[in-house]
Amino acid sequence: MTSKEFSQYFSEQPSGTELRRTVTARVWGRELTLITAGGVFAADGLDRGTAVLLRASPIPVGSPRILDLGCGYGPIALAVAVSCPGAHVDAVDVNERALALCRENAEALRSGPTRLILRRAMTRSGQIRQSESANRRCTSYC
Repeated sequence: MTSKEFSQYFSEQPSGTELRRTVTARVWGRELTLITAGGVFAADGLDRGTAVLLRASPIPVGSPRILDLGCGYGPIALAVAVSCPGAHVDAVDVNERALALCRENAEALRSGPTRLILRRAMTRSGQIRQSESANRRCTSYC
């Protein structure tokens, strides 16, 4: 099997069928209805590790800078955006399909004044891109 026939969720452009579905995640007392699809991480719903991370993390307050590295379809970035309107959230992923879904989910939630920046994490050569937030202090969810 060649890499063109099969790809992982960490591929820049997943080759599998997109097959969209709607999932609901309960985060910090809020129900988030999100669209996900094949070819992205945890396409069937919030994975156990992310659920534990969110349960163990306090709701951000004020105007924190948050980095969601490997944002997927956006459950962490969007939970922060909805729960902390003053946050500046950088949602980063290598997967173009995941970023498109995160953008679509953000538009559907219309989370208010939160600044949500979406960007690809890597170049085609596999080198991590320098981002404008690289030298700023932020809380990271990875």
